Amino acid sequence: MSLIEIPVGPQHPALKEPERFLFRVDGEYIVEVIPRLGYCHRGVEKAAEA
Repeated sequence: MSLIEIPVGPQHPALKEPERFLFRVDGEYIVEVIPRLGYCHRGVEKAAEA
């Protein structure tokens, strides 16, 4: 089993927000996806403060 890592993002035309995904594939099959989210901090914590 030889895994190939394919990074997608953080800036990609198919994505709405800047996200990064690391796909580990074995042939045609996706074995693992490692997402990295949170590039766009919108201050949700600050907006939720009372």
